[in-house]
Amino acid sequence: MKPVMYAATGLLMPALLLAGASVTASDVHDLPSPTSVLEAGLIDISGERIGTVTIKPLATGLSVHIAVEGIAPGPHGMHLHQAGRCEIEQSFATAGSHLAGEGHAHGSHAGDLPNLIADASGNARTQTTVESLSLTDIIDSDGSALIIHASGDDLQSSPGGGAGPRIACAAFTAGNHT
Repeated sequence: MKPVMYAATGLLMPALLLAGASVTASDVHDLPSPTSVLEAGLIDISGERIGTVTIKPLATGLSVHIAVEGIAPGPHGMHLHQAGRCEIEQSFATAGSHLAGEGHAHGSHAGDLPNLIADASGNARTQTTVESLSLTDIIDSDGSALIIHASGDDLQSSPGGGAGPRIACAAFTAGNHT
């Protein structure tokens, strides 16, 4: 199929075109606009939906909203991971490493998020800001995922801050933006 070129909308399209990339009709549909809102269901290791993660653009960075039910009370490490894959058979390992974590100390890279604190009933709602990322960092060629871990993150130890196994995952891919 011959690629169809489209007029640039937003900043990503001109950058792709200047780089010599060809953009097809399906690519245009799948790219987030600067005002897109990303939303993904949060699933646990059994595949049950236990919450929602919403990412909204800010003037600088992103606002990340997390709502989850049914996890163990207490602190849980949270990280943005490199790939938008939440395969339960692999215990969410297919989400890859922390986003923008290579070459940076744990606790100081873009994928590190504050601990999520679940109440005595195992419910948590929080919002955090990630100033160093944009929607195009989240929705790149393989997407990204938000992972919740079994324990709190000390934000120092590598690779995962001593946060334990991955217990929940929300995958962000080109198709889940509005």
